[in-house]
Amino acid sequence: MIAVLKRRMMSVSKRVTSVLDAGGLVLLIVVIVTGIARYSHGGGRGYVYDFSNANHDVVTAVVEDGKVILPGVDGFTTAAFLEVQIQTSGLDRLWSPRVDLKSETHHADHYFERGAGGTRYLNVTAFLSKKPVTIDIATRHVTIGEQSAKLYLLKGKPVTDRRILVIAPHPDDAEIAAFGLYSSSADVHVVTVTAGDAGAFKYDEVYTDKVLHYLNKGRLRTWDSITVPLLGGVPPEKAINLGFFDATLQQMYCRPGQVVPGRYTQVSDIETFRHMNVSSLSEGLQGQSDWSSLVSNMRYLLAAIRPDVIITPYPALDRHPDHKLTSIALFEAIRKSGIRGSRLLLYTNHFVGDENFPYGEQGAVVTLPPDIQGGKLFFDTIYSHPLSRDRQLEKMMALESMHDLRMDTEWRNFVGIVKMGVIKVISYMRSGDISYYRRAVRDNELFFGINADDLDISDVSDRVVGTLPECD
Repeated sequence: MIAVLKRRMMSVSKRVTSVLDAGGLVLLIVVIVTGIARYSHGGGRGYVYDFSNANHDVVTAVVEDGKVILPGVDGFTTAAFLEVQIQTSGLDRLWSPRVDLKSETHHADHYFERGAGGTRYLNVTAFLSKKPVTIDIATRHVTIGEQSAKLYLLKGKPVTDRRILVIAPHPDDAEIAAFGLYSSSADVHVVTVTAGDAGAFKYDEVYTDKVLHYLNKGRLRTWDSITVPLLGGVPPEKAINLGFFDATLQQMYCRPGQVVPGRYTQVSDIETFRHMNVSSLSEGLQGQSDWSSLVSNMRYLLAAIRPDVIITPYPALDRHPDHKLTSIALFEAIRKSGIRGSRLLLYTNHFVGDENFPYGEQGAVVTLPPDIQGGKLFFDTIYSHPLSRDRQLEKMMALESMHDLRMDTEWRNFVGIVKMGVIKVISYMRSGDISYYRRAVRDNELFFGINADDLDISDVSDRVVGTLPECD
């Protein structure tokens, strides 16, 4: 009898092992396939950036023996990019191509999309000095052969000593894009367009009623947009939320005379979240939840703040409709306001080509994104703002202070923890780590600069705006 039981147990054990082996094989195949698919934007095509409209110098830097010598640079340089030709093998479909640069004073890791090849740009801004600098080049899953490389030195004025207005479509966008910059500046206003009352049904374990959930989510995120900038030195008097409803800007834009209610709350009173402002500037906000009110509110704030520098999404590079239309409303307000001479620094938090950008690990360098316009992207300078290690940690904690970037409340029970773990693994296998803790906590923050006055030129405006969201 015992012998029979042993045989049956061994048989069951073999079947279980067989199933696990098969499952492991399937998992391995899934990992390989998803690994090949991830970060594949651009394939082996080279980038084509046109610097002809930018104020810049070009010098030659020779790459040989795993080193490159950068010439000494006088004066303020907003950014510096070394244009190199790279080659990758088939293995780079499984691991991201990586280039490590190291000098006596600085170290910077560069990552590119899987399958990368051809022309790429190394961000060497942090290495510049008045004296020549030797940089050691180490590569993983990519080859940079001996070559004469072009070094583009972008010129412009410092911005941290000027009056800055940061425009955020949602609570947390200002911190994701520009916490390092605005926390390094003395005169900053942060204006958030929406209350953040949409997105994932994240707190359903706390608020089972969906309407109540999104009303409270909007309240929490509005409060975040007003208070979290304090961590970067911006007091609530200079942090304002306009109170428009999340995920409704496209409908507002397409139906400019129509009042648009919240997507999930169905409230249409613009004061629902706007009343939480403590800034005296909020007393001048007027109108309803419609497009003309958004533009007129922008005009009012431009006149009241009189910014020298405006930081806002780059519509042609950001895939999120609220991000595109936030800047389009701003551009309309700038034209109607008659204000001249402001600088625009444009960012992307949802890169239109690949949500994984910036590539690589937390702390790595943000360099030029994949070229999606064939050299037609317009800018007159590029600004790469450095973040020290301490500033990166401060930025991480600012992001952690934003409720919507924290874990789902399912973590409160064991079943929820297991469920979140499974979802996280599947999501990682499919898309990689797309959290802002990886993408935004970096060695630098990157902005494309233009003069606001150039928006009056139709060709420039078309290239900056890009493809508009479609209206039904």
